[in-house]
This record gives sequence, C-alpha cells and structure tokens, in this order.
Amino acid sequence: MIRHPEAHDLPVLVDSCVPVLDAVADLFIGSSCVGCGVASWQLCRRCRLLVATARFHRLLPSGLEVIGVTEYEGSGGAMLRALKDRGAWSVAAFCAVGLADAVAHLPAADLLVPVPSQPAAIRRRGFDHGLALARSTGRRSRLPARHLLRRVRVQADQAGLALEERATNQQRALAALRAGSSRVVLIDDICTTGATLMEAERALAASGWQVQGAVVVANTTRLTDLSSHR
Repeated sequence: MIRHPEAHDLPVLVDSCVPVLDAVADLFIGSSCVGCGVASWQLCRRCRLLVATARFHRLLPSGLEVIGVTEYEGSGGAMLRALKDRGAWSVAAFCAVGLADAVAHLPAADLLVPVPSQPAAIRRRGFDHGLALARSTGRRSRLPARHLLRRVRVQADQAGLALEERATNQQRALAALRAGSSRVVLIDDICTTGATLMEAERALAASGWQVQGAVVVANTTRLTDLSSHR
C-alpha cells in the first residue's frame, strides 16, 4: 500500500533534497528564506535547525511552565511573521518539530490546545495560525489538537502595552468552550510577559481542565537554557 506524505513529513522530505530545492529556488524564482533572507526554498537549513529543538524554559508567576523553541529577535520573529502575515504554511510544519520536542519536556498530556487569536485577526489573515501550529505539532506528538478556548471580549493589541497593561488587557478575556478533566498543553506562537498564557490557563482550569504547561515557538527575552533545567 502506497503511503502518501503528510504535513508532518515535510521537514524530513525537504532535508533529503534541500540542496537541489535551494539551487532551483535561487536560479529560477529568486526564492529566499523567510527567516534570514538567504537563497533557499521557504526555510534554509540554519533556520530549520533553529526551530528543531526546544531550548528555553520559563516559569510564569502563576506557576505555569513554558518551554520555548527559539527567541523572537531575528530569524524567529521573521519566520512567525511570514506564517501569520504571508501564509508561509511550511513554517508551521518546521516549527512543529521543536514544539513537539517541547511537549515531550512537559508532564504527559492528552490534548494540545491553541491559544485563540482575535477573531478580527483570523478574518484578516484567512486562517488561524495557532491552530495550524497545534495541528502540525499534534501530528508529530501523536496528540489531538482541540479548540477549547474562545475570546469573550475584544482586547487592545498587546503590542506596545506596558507589563501591567498587558495583564489588565487579558483579564477575563478567555473562556473554555466546555468543561472537561483531561490533561492539556497550551500552544502559542509568542510569549512576551506570559499574560495571555496565564489567562488561558485560568480559563481552562476554571472549567476543570488540567493544564500541564505551555509550549511556544518564540520568547521575546532570553530565558533559562533548557539543558540546565532538566
């Protein structure tokens, strides 16, 4: 029986023929890496390696454990902007490699839960990038990804807000779609102050869900090296 490639196979398939793909991309279409700009098909080898492993650990004031893959400054942020603003779908598949590794560093879970974006942002982009990250990670982790959170009020854009303003902006902004008792891991693209993740944790815990931790692609500040944590 022929097995057709799936989304989680993408990094492996690309690695096997990346020199050819990069050469063709550079020669015929002038394609460049969305992370650093060098000639490449979607992501160059350096940027793929940048998101292939969980590297950072962070403990939020609520006690929520966050495992991060890379830093937002530089290529990490460029990759996420390409995914969110330009629909670079392969970024989600490559980031899922590191996110799955991050999930493995947390206590065992039953579900992966993406933190929902603002409805207006989803309409503008035409897709939910958080759900794309969760589904790609779920295929690698063999865990289902489920929408369990909804936004119950419109918030100001977190960008540019001070620490205290970010926390206030997120208060009671999320609610669980239904009650449950399964063990869940939150997935988000960026962790800045942690206010959004802590609000997601609060909303799920209030409905009985057991939040085991959170994984993110990028952190905006340098954190504790994961190798020194475990």
